[in-house]
Amino acid sequence: MKNLVRCGFLLLMLLAIHARVTWYRLGQASPPPLTTVAERLTALGVRNDGPDQNGLIEATAPGCAIRFPVGMFALDGGEDMRMAEFVPPDSVPLYIYLGKVRTARRELHPASAWFNANLAAMAGARATLPPTKLVLAALPGQCQQLAALNWASVSQ
Repeated sequence: MKNLVRCGFLLLMLLAIHARVTWYRLGQASPPPLTTVAERLTALGVRNDGPDQNGLIEATAPGCAIRFPVGMFALDGGEDMRMAEFVPPDSVPLYIYLGKVRTARRELHPASAWFNANLAAMAGARATLPPTKLVLAALPGQCQQLAALNWASVSQ
C-alpha cells in the first residue's frame, strides 16, 4: 500500500513538472503574428512587402497582377466593421484560422477552434498558443486560380 501511495505522489510530481515545462515553453517570445503570416504567404509563392504601418499586407500572386490585401482581425467580432471595409466589392473574402478556410466568417467558428487549440497547448499536444486573430485575404474576383492555393497553411 505504501508503494502505491508513493507511486501516486511521484506521478503527481511528474505531472506538475510537465505542466511547468509546458507553460515555460508556451510563454517564450514568438515573432509578431503578421510577420509569420507574411513568411507563410511567401512560402505559398505569394509576393508581399510584409506588413505596413496599418498592420496590413499587400500581396500579389503568380498569374494575377492585381494586388490584394491580407490582414489579421480579432476573433471576438470587435473588428467586424473594419473587416467589412477591408474587403473590396469585387473580391472574394477568405477567412483563415488554424488550418481552416471559409468564405463566410460565421462558417469558420473561430472561438471554438481557439478553445480547442488552447486546451491542446495546455496539454502539451500543441507547441504554441493559438493566435487570437484570424487572417482575412480579399482575393480579386478576376483571379479565380488563387482559390486553388493552400490558404490553410497561412494560419496554423
